[in-house]
Amino acid sequence: MWDSEPDLPWPFHDTDIVEYVFRIYATDAGAVEYIAALRALLADALADIGRWQILGPSPASEAAAKLSEEHRPEPLPAGTHLLDVSIGIRGEGDHTTLGDSLVHLLQEVGGLRFDYMFSAFYPAGTESREKAMRRYQALADSPDQ
Repeated sequence: MWDSEPDLPWPFHDTDIVEYVFRIYATDAGAVEYIAALRALLADALADIGRWQILGPSPASEAAAKLSEEHRPEPLPAGTHLLDVSIGIRGEGDHTTLGDSLVHLLQEVGGLRFDYMFSAFYPAGTESREKAMRRYQALADSPDQ
């Protein structure tokens, strides 16, 4: 039983970009394996929603790494880094339910762990959406989109 109301629906459309970033601890080789497993999980899960693209792994920000280090009970094993794996999605769906579904898919179905997940919404016609399209070039319809 929850003390708060459920999140309201947050629809997105094919002209919008939705981004989910999963922050993971991994070695370079572990990150490659993580992304391969993630790609396999997403292939079916996002097929009905639209197109998607994975970016990363990329180092998490220095601030995030410092905060993580301060809250870890012990140091990371040698060669392990705090990394961001980003997924850009363009299609039709609900941002709120998709985020919940992705968490379930990664953890319960795929056994993929992550330290933290955050998301961003880039609506059509905004400068932030144009910046997102430059990052997620595989989601463009044409070279000038």
